[in-house]
Amino acid sequence: MSLNMKMVVKIVGLLLCILFFVLPVVQCSQDNSINATSYQIATKTGNLMREADSGYPIVFIFLLIPIILIVVAFIKSFAVLRIISIIGLVAKSGFIIAANIMLRSSDMDGAFVLTPYVWLIIIIYAGLVGFTHYCIMNNKE
Repeated sequence: MSLNMKMVVKIVGLLLCILFFVLPVVQCSQDNSINATSYQIATKTGNLMREADSGYPIVFIFLLIPIILIVVAFIKSFAVLRIISIIGLVAKSGFIIAANIMLRSSDMDGAFVLTPYVWLIIIIYAGLVGFTHYCIMNNKE
């Protein structure tokens, strides 16, 4: 049973890795077809980031956390997986706060907005925290 439960964590971690590359998280406020994924923000690629001074490599943390989650699911308990899930939730929440502050600054002047998809990532991490807590409470180590 524990292997099946850990497989859920591995699949969710893989999904988060894929979403890092394909899910738009920032878009132009005038034309929502101009957007950027986390990968494009980190590497300064894509239509939206072409004009940026530099990329934001710190965003790679949103790829690193699910990779760590996948690796740890092979060797550690659900307690450790819950901690990593909480770290992911806190990191993504911090991104939303920092991005909102930066996007509302005088330099950006409301030209860009976060997409609703950032909330999808928050929901996935919150669900993962709840799932790992459930596994701990039911002794599915």
